[in-house]
Amino acid sequence: MQDPGIPLSEKLILELESARINFVELRDRVIKLAESSRISPILKPDEIVSRQDLETLLHAIADAEKKKSESEKVRSSALKVIEKILAIAHRVESNFQPLQECQ
Repeated sequence: MQDPGIPLSEKLILELESARINFVELRDRVIKLAESSRISPILKPDEIVSRQDLETLLHAIADAEKKKSESEKVRSSALKVIEKILAIAHRVESNFQPLQECQ
């Protein structure tokens, strides 16, 4: 920065304004992503004021997505087991009551 008391150049003011607009747009996109990932609690937009704040929120989103992916793998495996169970059939009697009760 310049010496105290000397006004900032017009170019620097425009660059700062542009950087601020870019930050606000990025912050808003990260907040939407956090909401869609069901992150809780999410800081209010005016509480996210630095790159570090964005980075912290992005790490939380990444962790949530990883857990979601792991849960989906477990769910998929469980569904495969259920499908195999439901595919079991009695060789002779298609309406074998004990087997139907288990399924």
